[in-house]
Amino acid sequence: MNCISYKDEVGCIACKSGYYAKNGNCINAGVNCITLKNGVGCIACESGYYVKNGNCINAGINCITYKNEIGCIDCKSEYYAKDGNCINAGVNCRSYRNEVGCIDCKSGYYAKNGNCINAGVNCISYKNEVGCIDCKSGYYVKNGNCINAGVNCISYKNEVGCIDCKSGYYAKNGNCINAGVNCISYKNEVGCIDCKSGYYAKNGNCINAGVNCISYKNEVGCIACKSRYYAKNGNCINAGVNCVAERNEVGCIACKAGYIAKSGNCLYKGVNCISFKNDVGCIDCKSGYYAKDGNCINAGVNCRSYKNEVGCIDCKSGYYVKDGICKNPGVNCISYKNEVGCIDCKSGYYVKDGNCINAGVNCRSYRNEVGCIDCRSGYYAKDGICKNPGVNCRSYRNEVGCIDCKSGYYVKDGNCINAGVNCRSYRNEVGCIDCRSGYYAKDGICKNPGVNCRSYRNEVGCIDCRSGYYAKNGNCLRN
Repeated sequence: MNCISYKDEVGCIACKSGYYAKNGNCINAGVNCITLKNGVGCIACESGYYVKNGNCINAGINCITYKNEIGCIDCKSEYYAKDGNCINAGVNCRSYRNEVGCIDCKSGYYAKNGNCINAGVNCISYKNEVGCIDCKSGYYVKNGNCINAGVNCISYKNEVGCIDCKSGYYAKNGNCINAGVNCISYKNEVGCIDCKSGYYAKNGNCINAGVNCISYKNEVGCIACKSRYYAKNGNCINAGVNCVAERNEVGCIACKAGYIAKSGNCLYKGVNCISFKNDVGCIDCKSGYYAKDGNCINAGVNCRSYKNEVGCIDCKSGYYVKDGICKNPGVNCISYKNEVGCIDCKSGYYVKDGNCINAGVNCRSYRNEVGCIDCRSGYYAKDGICKNPGVNCRSYRNEVGCIDCKSGYYVKDGNCINAGVNCRSYRNEVGCIDCRSGYYAKDGICKNPGVNCRSYRNEVGCIDCRSGYYAKNGNCLRN
């Protein structure tokens, strides 16, 4: 409603007073705008406002001088200009600079990043942009702050922290760490290096070796254990009741009768195992079972002959071998082959991937591994299946589908598509190419251009609209 003049595919190019045209739309310039320009926005504002990105921005009550596209460049006392705004320097600031902030602060404060920072009660001396550089006794400087060295610290150093601690504590990363009641000897930055009997030092701590440990070593842990235990990764592991011999870092290496040592554990060999080998498992099984991956596998009632690590290699009549298993080829199979499956089927069935597939009542001719290749009248073969082309199809072809349709329908991807009541002319694989008056063809469909359209074109849409509307992307848009 604010548009005076417009252009098709562009939009509004001239607007009412107080509005400017941009990207085809009329935009309100705002009450503080004095002068505006199409495509830009406001270019001059009332006193107390400056232009930025086509808008009028309030300079604020603390601004003395401002500049378009920048903002405030000079502020009232106790304020400084930064990024076009007036920032309060704060009660602790004595001196400040535009675009920087505070550069000198009251006693007890230092300037950093334009702000006044409290140096703190433990700070003796400080420096702008650094912070505290000297602290009271019992405190050290780190990153401009005063840090309490702690009651256990004897000696400390600025930016480091504690470097020497009371007896029973060691210095690490600037802190005093309790060495613990089990520690005999310790070292700064390392921790405990020697422990009481029954404990070993690891990563600066004293670790309990445990009641089953006979011998241990610092940074390693237990290296020898009591009977029926073995040392692994510094710990004593129970070998288990079925273990008769064990080895450190390995586990059980010999087990009681009826058990197999594998991966350091004793595993039950199973009732079907005749002969086994440690770390392998069962290598020979009872009749009717074969050994595979150390286990005894049932060959099954249909298996006549089998082989270890393979499985069944010959089956009863009416079964074939595949992947070591006896499989039923099914009632429709005439002939089959091991590792393949069915290779010939009864009439009305074809072979595919070793199975017999029903060709279907509409199939006249089929081929193994392909499927139906010819169908009865009224059906066509596609991907081995007989498909109905539909009541609107006049002519069809195998592997294609419908190639000619009844009047009012066109062919697309082998199907008959209704052209629709508004279509006057159509083309196969395209769709409608000409529509009755009041409609245009786009993407094969007849579309209504709408009541506000005066002129339209196929594949485009509306190209001319009635007064108060303009054409864009084939549609009529209100000014």
